[in-house]
Amino acid sequence: MAASTGYVRRVSATYTFPHVAVDLLDAHKPVAHVIQENGINAEHIIGAEMRSAGSLQSSWRYVGSAGPKDTPCDALSYLPAQIPWGTAIAGRGEASGIACRFTPDYFHTITGIGNDWSERHLRACQDLSSSVIRDMVRKIYHEIRTPGFASDIVISSLSHVILVELARYFQAIASPDEERRTGTLSKRDLDRIRGIVENALNERLSIRQLANALGYSEGYFYGLFKQSTGITPHKYIETLRIEKAMELLAGDGHSIKQIAYAVGFSNPSSFSAAFRRVTGSSPSQAMGQRPSRLSKLEWA
Repeated sequence: MAASTGYVRRVSATYTFPHVAVDLLDAHKPVAHVIQENGINAEHIIGAEMRSAGSLQSSWRYVGSAGPKDTPCDALSYLPAQIPWGTAIAGRGEASGIACRFTPDYFHTITGIGNDWSERHLRACQDLSSSVIRDMVRKIYHEIRTPGFASDIVISSLSHVILVELARYFQAIASPDEERRTGTLSKRDLDRIRGIVENALNERLSIRQLANALGYSEGYFYGLFKQSTGITPHKYIETLRIEKAMELLAGDGHSIKQIAYAVGFSNPSSFSAAFRRVTGSSPSQAMGQRPSRLSKLEWA
């Protein structure tokens, strides 16, 4: 499919079904230096990495005025038709993946999605946080690798549902005009923030990082988040950390010091102070107790 000095990416096989063509991709890179590639697709492509070995790391971005920052290629991703993109490949190794290709006419017929892509929507294309779509792409991959009875019908049906789910995914993203009108974040954005925080509880997560994930300035995001939830982003991060700490305290084999570090506190004393502030009791009093959910925020 593409070749550069020291890097080869090719389509190992292509399978054509009603309304979708599926490419199985293989990549091999024996050199460590970073290699850049650029392209533009005539079709809409939904793909994912299925296997990787070695230190191979790829990232990609949309290029041009609406180009968000690089995103790892191992995430489920969607490349709209006629949007220029670029990749950066580092390390050595091998990888394989799958790409489902849809013609623009069929894609528009099913999804109703046009070509007016905002930066926020392109960011969402880069990181499809949809377990439903991911599972269906993997199902297509396995149906091709180990076909069973009526696999062509199964794959065609799955590809149709993938587009339906993609349309629902983008409908859940409020437009900037809608957010300015309501003054709140969408349910999808709030769910995404929770996922980001939960995956980085032991890190020093900044408000700027959360704002960047949604394509907002730090100040604008801060106001939207507080208006949407009734608490500040700082308070929310702290609450989720204490919630995780309560789970660890309910188990066996962890000291308070270990738990403090595990949920992102620099020392046990600051952890104890935050724990008492959120729960009204000390970590030692909570040891062995059944944990409760503290972050009961109802997303609209």
